[in-house]
Amino acid sequence: MERKEKEYYLFVQRYRYEKLSKKQKGEILDEIQEKLGVCRRQALRLVKKREQGRPKKKRVGRRSKYQSIEFKKALKEIWVLHDYACSGILKADMETWVNAKEEVRDKYDNEIKELLLSISRPTIDRVLHDYKKNKGKSTTHSGGFKEEIPVQKNIWDVNIPGYVEADTVAHCGGSLAGEFIYSYTTVDIATLWTEVRGIYGKGSLVAVKAFEDIEDSLPFDLLGYDSDNGTEMMNQYMYKYLTTEREERGRSEVTVTRARAYHSNDNAHVEQRNNSVARKYLGYERYGFKELQPLINYTYKYVLCPLLNHFCSVYKLKDKILAKHRKNRIYGTPEKPYEKIINSDYVSQERKDILKELHDALNPVLLHDKKQKLFEQIDLANKELQKGNCSTRLLTLPPIPNEFLIYERKLKAIYEQNRGKIQLYKS
Repeated sequence: MERKEKEYYLFVQRYRYEKLSKKQKGEILDEIQEKLGVCRRQALRLVKKREQGRPKKKRVGRRSKYQSIEFKKALKEIWVLHDYACSGILKADMETWVNAKEEVRDKYDNEIKELLLSISRPTIDRVLHDYKKNKGKSTTHSGGFKEEIPVQKNIWDVNIPGYVEADTVAHCGGSLAGEFIYSYTTVDIATLWTEVRGIYGKGSLVAVKAFEDIEDSLPFDLLGYDSDNGTEMMNQYMYKYLTTEREERGRSEVTVTRARAYHSNDNAHVEQRNNSVARKYLGYERYGFKELQPLINYTYKYVLCPLLNHFCSVYKLKDKILAKHRKNRIYGTPEKPYEKIINSDYVSQERKDILKELHDALNPVLLHDKKQKLFEQIDLANKELQKGNCSTRLLTLPPIPNEFLIYERKLKAIYEQNRGKIQLYKS
């Protein structure tokens, strides 16, 4: 009997064998023995239904304490509030988010809260496993100005806050025709403090104005600026703002460098945040209306960036080790950008106190809820503008929270007090 014939014959016999009586099953086994020339035990193996893969090992030991429905529901709730963070970051921020959630919503049972605070990173992955189941266009074009800016050959001293990388993300919806909104992202290399603003078009003065607003929100002095070769990132107006015009604003000049052409990894910190901030929250839709810019800027400045900087830990690459012709990346313990600034020896105590006052006035769960509503409002307003009948209500900005007004006023007073000086503190 040929192999294919044999397989088909056994397939038919298995189907018959499952539905017959004990006497009839014996007759089928006799038939298989006679046709294939095998013993009784082998005939029985061939006719029984085969299970795919390796046999599952029976679990030995006590039942896991993390399998209750109430605990899984609580862990998923924190995970969703933290915008589906990875297990390492979720573990690092668990206590902050659990306490913040209990301040504004129902409290957890003592047993569930204790399990949430004691759960390990691998167990988080196992418990959330059942819940876990397009690229944008590049608009970077050189403006013929890059020859005047030196290429950054050596990385700056990453222990000192103030050296930032900058880049833009185009929200063009797949078409570069016409004008649309960009997300202007800056990331501090030392602390990974992230600030994002929306700009309409790639105009030089528009980008300078956005960066000036970003600098006014930084809790440290700007020391260095590094970007790619795009016209909106590096142009005559931006270069003057960072060098000669600094004296008029009472601030010192900064070191200006650029990345190598076609080497996006030269700005690895900001490229990563482009994906985890601008793309994650505004997505790949086209935002082609200038009316949306104030609402997007409000959401970035007063809701999303404070949430990320104060309450969301981030991993930072610590070292690379070459082993067996492969580079193994070693990451440090995840920390919040806020914590890195508070622990830094290069930021004045006065600025730390101002930042701490703002931190104590914020609640991550309330910021998360506000973020959800504002991004839904942005999406709805964009759709209504495309139809040509957007109401003024959708574009109305909420009032600026009082804690941010106090923070900006105190920060501005410090800048005025230290005009033309750079504050560096090292204990």
